Amino acid sequence: MICGATNDLQLDEYLESRNFFNLRRHQFSGYVTDGQKCQMNEVLAAHPNIKTIGEIGLNAGHSADNFFDHCKQLERFISFDIQSYPEVLDYFSAKHKDKFLFIHGDSSLTVPEFAAHFPDVKFDLIFIDGAHSYENCYRDILNMKLLAHAETLLWIDDYACPEMIAAVETCKNIYGILEVIKVHSSDRRTAAERCWLEARYLCPEAVEIK
Repeated sequence: MICGATNDLQLDEYLESRNFFNLRRHQFSGYVTDGQKCQMNEVLAAHPNIKTIGEIGLNAGHSADNFFDHCKQLERFISFDIQSYPEVLDYFSAKHKDKFLFIHGDSSLTVPEFAAHFPDVKFDLIFIDGAHSYENCYRDILNMKLLAHAETLLWIDDYACPEMIAAVETCKNIYGILEVIKVHSSDRRTAAERCWLEARYLCPEAVEIK
């Protein structure tokens, strides 16, 4: 665990103090841009009573850090990820203590296991930023529905990825469980354009994954 004095550091300051970016530059993928943060924070400002957030894909923690900074009523943040970085876990565990829980493993297994063990846990906001294959994305969408209530916000990152778009279309048109609210365009116009989807789950019934 990190010592108390480092609790005052910002995330990137702490990670730089641990030489995280140099040591792990080839291990973690790109993270939320400043433009995305502005877009997300505008939406968060319209939902000031978010108390619980479930995330797939902690990565280096930049999205999580932004949620903690802008969801003032946040009581519980649970992140599922097959990859784990001790520096990132140390930072959030020390700074946010029992508000932060990390569950390590394949989200296609850990999410339904968690939902089965804790059926009363429901998230006000679900953020999916895990593996970007079609199979992983659509399973994450369907599995996280087990942890949603009627008013849950659903955000999906990297929506410019064709596999992600196809997964959303399957869940929307075949399963009929998604309502797309808005696609937020990226501030970075490149071949790997970063944008994210704002949506809601429809129908309270459980959906069988095939």
